[in-house]
Amino acid sequence: MHPHYNHVTGRFVGLCTVIMAVAIAISIPINQYLMPLITPNHVLAPIFTAISLSSVIYAILWSLKKCDGFLKLYWGHLYLNGYWTYVYTIHGDCSGKKYYGYWHVKQNLFCTKIVVVGLDVSADGQQVTERSASYSVTEIMENGGAYDVIFSRTTTDRNQRDFYSKTRIDPVNNPPLESFTATTTLYGADSTGDVHNDTFTKHGTIKDKRDAVEYIRKIVMSGGTPSQG
Repeated sequence: MHPHYNHVTGRFVGLCTVIMAVAIAISIPINQYLMPLITPNHVLAPIFTAISLSSVIYAILWSLKKCDGFLKLYWGHLYLNGYWTYVYTIHGDCSGKKYYGYWHVKQNLFCTKIVVVGLDVSADGQQVTERSASYSVTEIMENGGAYDVIFSRTTTDRNQRDFYSKTRIDPVNNPPLESFTATTTLYGADSTGDVHNDTFTKHGTIKDKRDAVEYIRKIVMSGGTPSQG
């Protein structure tokens, strides 16, 4: 079994165990107090117990899904929820040209989904066009201390082409994770074999696509040096 599945399964099993223990602890006094009032007929007692237990579990899950602090605790150093901007150079390109874009990461208790948009920005920052669009087709998979995620990519020029890429996130430090480096390898189309040397930065102030585009536009105008924010 891939190490990723052991890692994710272990985390989720641990969560389920805690939720069940808490739900039982809450349900017992509720049942002891309400059952004599609601179900004098003991034949209905098992049904009432099942309903009350499932209701408590649902309430706990709903609360945890709405609590960003718990998601940070649950995912630990893999908590990526929110917007990240990135800059990369292509390995072997002596010009050192920089390319920009952003990740929009959505995480809940069960999965991580990533939408990636690559942007071309003119030197004066006045013209911003979408270069490529990608979305994750796997979870983040642990691989020898690093983490891999596979994307389906589409170029947005007039000759639209579908291909894939793999981003390998370098081993990360303890949370909170504010930046990380990675390498992205392309598979398919004319870019097969290209390797991108990526640097990602998280931004708590970026709330939507418009904010991300505006931030990238500003760093290009300022000489291309990203900063946290």
